[in-house]
Amino acid sequence: MRNLCSLSILATICGLIGCAGTPMTYDPSYAGIKLDGYYSDGLGGRDVRLVVNGNPFGQAGNAFAQQVEANLQDVQPTGREPTHPKLAPGPSAKTFYSLVWVFDPPPYLVDNAVCSSGPKVQTAPAQGSTVVAVAAFCLEDRALSEIFGRTDASGPADERVKFLEERMMVALLRPDAREPGPPNPGVIKVP
Repeated sequence: MRNLCSLSILATICGLIGCAGTPMTYDPSYAGIKLDGYYSDGLGGRDVRLVVNGNPFGQAGNAFAQQVEANLQDVQPTGREPTHPKLAPGPSAKTFYSLVWVFDPPPYLVDNAVCSSGPKVQTAPAQGSTVVAVAAFCLEDRALSEIFGRTDASGPADERVKFLEERMMVALLRPDAREPGPPNPGVIKVP
């Protein structure tokens, strides 16, 4: 049921932002999933496996994936220790965490399907000059958070592509929503 709901939300959002030239993002993830512990355990101060599927500009070989990797290196998630997304992560990476990005995804690719898509997912060629992406912070095949984004772009070096990827990364690795604590009783006066 959640997949159908996410799919209809994605279709609505894509329709609403279809004419937008400015990078736009939409985050359908359930904010109740707490990411802080997962981030501290698997990403903070570490390499994390980066999976990039799709090649919206038809670049040769792995060039587009390498550009995504480079674009994400300087992104500082809000209030978090830096992480290092790598196509070939070093020994500090924990194998069950990953960041999965799919460019020009098929419409059914939502929720956990993003994480289980692996490098084998086939994506459609880019439509005109619009880049559409979905990204997920994954614990094995489970999406802890996901984000959709879209922007117009003239090519892979267009700053709007990098800006979109940066915005998506920050939203994907959002800090936990803080819940209000118990009321502060202050000083209790005894009559």
